[in-house]
Amino acid sequence: MPKQRFESLLANYCAPALKQYKYANMFHLPKDDDSIRSFIKQYNQQFNSKGIFFILIEQETQYTIYVYNSKLKDYISSNAVQNFLKSYQYPNTFELCIQELKKRLNTKNFPHEIGVFLGYPLDDVIGFIEHKPYYLIGDWKVYQNVNEAKKQFDLFKQTKEKMLNQIHNGYELSEIL
Repeated sequence: MPKQRFESLLANYCAPALKQYKYANMFHLPKDDDSIRSFIKQYNQQFNSKGIFFILIEQETQYTIYVYNSKLKDYISSNAVQNFLKSYQYPNTFELCIQELKKRLNTKNFPHEIGVFLGYPLDDVIGFIEHKPYYLIGDWKVYQNVNEAKKQFDLFKQTKEKMLNQIHNGYELSEIL
């Protein structure tokens, strides 16, 4: 896959996390291109020092590219999120939680608690899991704080559009971030 194509995918699916407006994003690609591994390695070397991390999760038929920034660690380490994750038998350190999530993504039972690993508000993750009535659908289903979520969704959309435009105009991710 050409680098510009991969960077367009990153911009399309992960711009809010890359610009650190959101804790994390992820997307899937068919498992038919080994260049993805080298891109992930290259981007970790380039961007880890800026607090942006790329994880490649290899599944049976697809890759999951998980991008998070350093703000996620504080969110996952908060008491409320830690208590929530403990109820799903997650370990108590950030690094081990990420490893456990990777394992769970390779099982047949989708880990709906993944919402906290994407930085969704805990109340919205719980509302989704408990099948409560939601008030809005955007980047996620919203169960609380609709006005705040609308603002975030607008920011995410603007961020994605701006980054996609920059990539399509020849800028590389390293120049944008």
